[in-house]
Amino acid sequence: MPTYLVSYDLKAPGRDYEPVWTYLRASTHWRPLDSVWFIVTDKTAIAVRDDIRKLADATDQVMVVRVDGQAWATSGLGSGNAWMAAHVAP
Repeated sequence: MPTYLVSYDLKAPGRDYEPVWTYLRASTHWRPLDSVWFIVTDKTAIAVRDDIRKLADATDQVMVVRVDGQAWATSGLGSGNAWMAAHVAP
């Protein structure tokens, strides 16, 4: 199954974004930064984007990129290297 990097800017202050996070947590996932997730899913990038758009506000920005594993590096992210090695294969 492909791995996607999902990043977003949630623009509505004070809004409850738990539905977005619940959606992302439903897949095998890793959240290395506050608004950056990696998810493993058989959905397309377009489907993931569309699913998140349904849960987010109209002013929010969402980016979904399939990760091919050709190059990656982490620093200061604890178990990040192990997660990447397991889920982002070249």
